[in-house]
Amino acid sequence: MYTAGIDIGSVSTEMVILENAEPCRRFIIQTGISSSTAAERFFSLIEEDGGVKRCDITQTVTTGYGRNAAGIGDRSVTELSCHARGAWAVDHTVRTVIDIGGLTHLLNFHGDAADNKV
Repeated sequence: MYTAGIDIGSVSTEMVILENAEPCRRFIIQTGISSSTAAERFFSLIEEDGGVKRCDITQTVTTGYGRNAAGIGDRSVTELSCHARGAWAVDHTVRTVIDIGGLTHLLNFHGDAADNKV
């Protein structure tokens, strides 16, 4: 079973393919002027890579600046939610995450809540 995660940022777009919850393919490209074109290019890349076909992917989750504009995916999640969940999964003691990308965010954890500062 394959799952795709696509982070469509204002500058770059990243995709990871998970096979049975373990990363098996990773791609990074420049987003360009169209979020949907960037997302669709990934599906071409994975086919060219020879490992996974689009029809083999059972779920696609999008995040990032262009997640809604891309018009693909079974689910969209905010970048801050992804950062918080990822940080918590790696280390339960993490209290601050700084995202320095095309848009910069500072996320502070307070118990079960988080404050977002741009």
